[in-house]
Amino acid sequence: MSFNIALAYLPHTDLTGAGSTLGEQLSFSDASSGLSEGPSAAQFGEHAIIVDPTAMLLQAPPGNATIVGLFGTSDTYFLQSTTSKPRLLVYSEGEVVEDEGEPLEAEALLERENSMEDGFLAIFQRVSGAGWEQLEALEWRRI
Repeated sequence: MSFNIALAYLPHTDLTGAGSTLGEQLSFSDASSGLSEGPSAAQFGEHAIIVDPTAMLLQAPPGNATIVGLFGTSDTYFLQSTTSKPRLLVYSEGEVVEDEGEPLEAEALLERENSMEDGFLAIFQRVSGAGWEQLEALEWRRI
């Protein structure tokens, strides 16, 4: 199964800090659906996580965030860090097309996974502490 979403991890940020107006509550499945109208956010401990199937998040990425893009239908995956250690890594059709900044430690996971999608999901999990099961269990709100 291919995903077409961006996931952003914003450390030490509550939902109001992530721009949430606390819209309707959604499941992760609905929040990450291609039919979703825009990004949604969830509180994960003292951190915020945003899921965006529309890629609107990429037009103005939040500061102090780590963003992973999983766009399987176009075979494009990326990692962007807007923290004090800026990073941009973009793969398209299995090839690196952009590589700026110092690699994050978590990028070593790309070599261990069977697919780019699994590798970038593993990076997100390592950076955020949130695996797929945690993402599915969170209460998502439109932002």
